[in-house]
Amino acid sequence: MSPTSPLRNTRQLAGELLRALRAGTTPPSELAAILGIELIAVKGLADHLEAAGADISRHPILGYTLVHEPDALSAEIILSHIQDAWRPQIETVTSTGSTNADAFQRGSRDETGPLVIFAEHQTAGRGRLGRSWESAPGEGLWLSFLLRPKSPVTIWHRITTLAALAVAESVESVAGVSAGIKWPNDVLVNDRKVAGILAETGTSPIHGPFVVVGIGINVNQTAFPEEISQSAASLRQVSKGAVNRGELAGRLIDRFGQWLQKLDADFPTALSGATMRNTVLGKHITLHAGTTSSTGYAEALDADGELLLRLPDGSLRAFSAGEVTLRGR
Repeated sequence: MSPTSPLRNTRQLAGELLRALRAGTTPPSELAAILGIELIAVKGLADHLEAAGADISRHPILGYTLVHEPDALSAEIILSHIQDAWRPQIETVTSTGSTNADAFQRGSRDETGPLVIFAEHQTAGRGRLGRSWESAPGEGLWLSFLLRPKSPVTIWHRITTLAALAVAESVESVAGVSAGIKWPNDVLVNDRKVAGILAETGTSPIHGPFVVVGIGINVNQTAFPEEISQSAASLRQVSKGAVNRGELAGRLIDRFGQWLQKLDADFPTALSGATMRNTVLGKHITLHAGTTSSTGYAEALDADGELLLRLPDGSLRAFSAGEVTLRGR
């Protein structure tokens, strides 16, 4: 690919350089060959990375060495951890009200995506049912995808299942812990919530329907407010060690991109993975949906990922969303 291709801008090339430097000390000429750019451009990219917080030692004979990689969310760092071919446009902001609101606004203005917005801090982060989402600066991953899938809108609700799988797999891969999915949109470790997902749909004048998928992951918090300290956890708490947020972000983009390819005919593959990780199935629950509540036995997920609840009268009812409370039995 030509160095001037719009698919490899400065940020993407800087990400590729950072990935190459993780392999060890490398002469500039070799880095130029790896990246397919001119030798002089290597210095410029290294300058760019250092401006983003990286510490790079430059030896006149041995070459470039990555001394320190900052725990910061920048497009360069996130891109350096992406291995898959699917690479949405990445934007990072220091602070915003809500990445979901930002992505929804962009979609309403007819941006096509795919786009993912990361924020170091949210002042008005949102969870399901209008709840606020605790999003302290520099401790977690707060992000939203803007997507316009080519699949029929009638199956877009499956995307929540795909996102939950991507989060669970990314958490396991980077933090080394076992993650479950509390239907429909929470990811748990040791029965404590480490991540939540909020999907919203909208439409725009020219390009029509879009979906925004917001994801919040508790990564390096060491404490939570008292009211959620027993139900929430961070990956740092459950893995007993700090987690690299840039690596987790890159892995999440990889896995989500791979699962999105299975939105149509290959959805049963995703459904199988979601079923195996489901923490609700086989239990007696109360499901709150809107202004109504239903109590029964969580029997299975149907072909679209909806929860099949066996009611006390023996009937089976499908739910596409809701808030689940486990019941003793």
